[in-house]
Amino acid sequence: MNNKRKAMIVIAALQIIDSSESEDEFVINELHCTKKTKRRQRIAVEKYIENVAAHYDAEEFRSHFRLRRETFEHLLQILAPALLQQNAKGVGRHTHSAEMQLLVALSMLANQVVYRLISEKYNIAKSTAWAYVNKVCCCLVQLSDKYISWPTRCKTHQLMQQFEAQHGFPGVLGAIDGTHIPITAPSKDQAAYCNRHQYHSIILQAICDANYKFIDVFAGYAGSVHDARVFTINQLQK
Repeated sequence: MNNKRKAMIVIAALQIIDSSESEDEFVINELHCTKKTKRRQRIAVEKYIENVAAHYDAEEFRSHFRLRRETFEHLLQILAPALLQQNAKGVGRHTHSAEMQLLVALSMLANQVVYRLISEKYNIAKSTAWAYVNKVCCCLVQLSDKYISWPTRCKTHQLMQQFEAQHGFPGVLGAIDGTHIPITAPSKDQAAYCNRHQYHSIILQAICDANYKFIDVFAGYAGSVHDARVFTINQLQK
């Protein structure tokens, strides 16, 4: 190999090395700049519970959360022990107060807003808001049998008398109706969940007594199922 050819190879090698070093420097500089970039602070309400919710009057509180403040306090007392528990292993991030968890859940259930708005109102992550809604709902389901139960034979006659005295209907134990709970279209059998109003749902059938207290709740069937069919499936008619 002549000297001229050797010189060309050396120059080419030096150019490759210089180019590689330049690329490495560029990557390093980009990483350094990225590291220095501060994370954008989330826009959120500052201490919403202390500065805003605590000052609601009775009507405003009920308008926002669909519960009287007295009912909220009673519910909080019942749920607080379960809401303050950590996960099964006793590890994880700090759990917010039971009051915040319950207010987050009620805000979602009462207003059907997106989790982004809940996150901004309570200054928590969207995933945390979802976790609190799920946690409160699970607690309510676990307690449901204690508060929603079909009356015994002895109580039945008393409830019928109350219904006649308060509403003028003799021989009535309870009032029954159904509603549709909107859901995101499932990945399978979407048509089965599309109701007559042309949106996807599951059916909730409920019965309440003369004092508007639920004595039976039956839910879960696809939105296309007729109300009469749901009543037939329910064990009540037996």
